Amino acid sequence: GIIKHLSAEQGLGNTNILSFFKDSYGRIWIGTYGGGVYIIDEKVKMIKHISTNEGLDNMYIYSFMEDNQTNIWIGTGGGGINVFDETEAIKYLNSEQGFHTKKFSGLLEDRLNQIWIGADSGAYIINQKLNFIKYLKIDHEVICLLEDRLGQIWIGTAGNGLYVFNPITGIIRNIGLSQGLAGSFVDGLFEDSRHQIWIGTYSDIMLKGGINLIDEKATTIKYLSSGPEFNQKFVVGFLEDRQGQIWTSVYKGGVDIINPISGTFTQLTYKQGLISNNVLPLLEDSLYRIWIGTGNGLDMVDTKASTVTNFSVNEGLPDNSIVSLKTKDNKIFALTTKGLTILTP
Repeated sequence: GIIKHLSAEQGLGNTNILSFFKDSYGRIWIGTYGGGVYIIDEKVKMIKHISTNEGLDNMYIYSFMEDNQTNIWIGTGGGGINVFDETEAIKYLNSEQGFHTKKFSGLLEDRLNQIWIGADSGAYIINQKLNFIKYLKIDHEVICLLEDRLGQIWIGTAGNGLYVFNPITGIIRNIGLSQGLAGSFVDGLFEDSRHQIWIGTYSDIMLKGGINLIDEKATTIKYLSSGPEFNQKFVVGFLEDRQGQIWTSVYKGGVDIINPISGTFTQLTYKQGLISNNVLPLLEDSLYRIWIGTGNGLDMVDTKASTVTNFSVNEGLPDNSIVSLKTKDNKIFALTTKGLTILTP
């Protein structure tokens, strides 16, 4: 395959990268630690830099989201929320509009076109005109947000488990250790095609945790375990492949492939050919291949041929630490800590 790099030499001035996003036009947005935002437009072969000189209120960029009006919402680590519209005007949401924090950890647009903003002490709900609707005070940092097919909002926190908000009744429920959650830190939320909610958890005590499986009405909580060692796993991501199998990325534990019907586990680790057990992002491409980003390079799993192909700096990657993965037009966009790599396998 062909490997192409975008780094400092091509105009990516700051390669200390925190976040990565692909918008509906196919542009790549890269958020950096102290260097603002870079927009990569492959169609016109251009990299554009947005900083405080262009109107950002902070240069530490932690998250992106595109709403249904194609506005790009940018969460910063010390300013506020910056909203970038098609005219390239930037609007702000910060303490002047009533935010109680400058640290934002997640962005979500729900089916009512309301914007949910995860923060260090709860979640804000605002409309696209930047008017406040509601503030849910949780007293714990929000790590992740998910809207299920019923319109419920699932809120994963750092230390107090999970909250489920019903927008129709306005009731918010807490699901924690006493309700059967495997860990109090919820680091991953995912709804599968069978409308089950997968929850990746860990605990601050010896990093114990694992996976909980909850039906969408949050009435039945299952704990998934493949043995005693599974209880030690810190699950950080989920992917459902086209066969309906669930792939889980496990920090320092490789990948577990779960058949949700039979409940069987298949483990994929360094022993089975992965370049590293420190797994973070997962991606399935149009040819049913699974791409696995690790702290030591990139793996491509051909499920049909049962082969694993490794990519690292030896094969041309600018860096071995894979932060995020996206796909478009049969290309794989792999974000590393030293720039963006485009693979045409």
